[in-house]
Amino acid sequence: MIEISDDISTLTTIPKTAIDDLFDTEALTISHCVYESACSGQECTKVDIGIGILSISIVDDEIKLKLDPGKKFSEFLLLAAGDGIDPLTIKIDESLKDRVNKIYKELM
Repeated sequence: MIEISDDISTLTTIPKTAIDDLFDTEALTISHCVYESACSGQECTKVDIGIGILSISIVDDEIKLKLDPGKKFSEFLLLAAGDGIDPLTIKIDESLKDRVNKIYKELM
């Protein structure tokens, strides 16, 4: 299993503890959405989590989840799985190229 908070911390330089706190806050917020849905008699809660729509149903203490990926996330997944292209590597390469170009222009 991949620990995504480690990767995000490395890529953004945001401390892992801050990212973990953010994930905890997201979990609490999603749980609150489920609570509000249950109070209003809805059987399914749909939450936009940034990468897509998370649908949550809880029946007889069984949690059912479905993620409908957003457009950008879908594109990234298709590049990775379908085309064998790593979108993260492309993003890092572009960022590095931009930084080198910026430094070069500053020196000139």
